[in-house]
Amino acid sequence: MTYEGLVGAKKEVEKSYLLAGQKKLKVKDLLEGVEEAIMRDEMEQLPVKAFVSYSHKDLNALKELRTALSPLVRLQKLQLWDDRDIDAGEEWRKEIFQQMAESDIVICLVSADFVASDFCYQTEFGAALEAHQKGEKTIIPVRLRKTDWQDLPLSEIQGVPGEWISLAKDKDEAWTEVSERIRPALAKAKQRKQEQLEKMRNKMG
Repeated sequence: MTYEGLVGAKKEVEKSYLLAGQKKLKVKDLLEGVEEAIMRDEMEQLPVKAFVSYSHKDLNALKELRTALSPLVRLQKLQLWDDRDIDAGEEWRKEIFQQMAESDIVICLVSADFVASDFCYQTEFGAALEAHQKGEKTIIPVRLRKTDWQDLPLSEIQGVPGEWISLAKDKDEAWTEVSERIRPALAKAKQRKQEQLEKMRNKMG
């Protein structure tokens, strides 16, 4: 599915921005009758949403990632989503596509199992790459377990940390580096969200 398809799925399900954690405001309300200062203040407080793409064989690493990024989550700078957040009874494929479309950042936990997974590499990363190349999302590869990826498009995107986590002498230090190096990407993603909103306002105004 292309990125346009993901966006279309998003629009069918919900035409709104997530504000102040749980509060929702429709796009038309953002464009009509909302005080600009208030809107900007809410946008400033809105955490960047990250979609985590990973192989289920790397579930323990996913848990370690969430722990490492917990300071950013507590500071309300980051909101993480992965497929474990899908509730019972929901259509999992539709939910994944919706969450992917709404995300600002896509974090890929890179390992041989990630590359081997058609769903992770072709479906999730493939859609994210198209958006990344258009400047609409940011992909952040996390070097989890060493694999021969040097000729893959994924390797052309700057990853973190500087060495594969599985080879790090101090894994706590490696995961801390992931958190520290993600911070600039969060700032850029928030700026991109604000610019996109301004363009929508100008277009409608």
